[in-house]
Amino acid sequence: MAALVASRHSPVLKALSQRLLLAGKPKKLALTVLMRKLLLLTNRL
Repeated sequence: MAALVASRHSPVLKALSQRLLLAGKPKKLALTVLMRKLLLLTNRL
């Protein structure tokens, strides 16, 4: 759920999501990539 909200409101993650979708990746895959990215960002804190 957090990845879905981030894909709409975070400029960095929104750009990543759009780039993946324009490359022809499925929406579910783009969402999974965003979930992993969020996990890595939170582990950096």
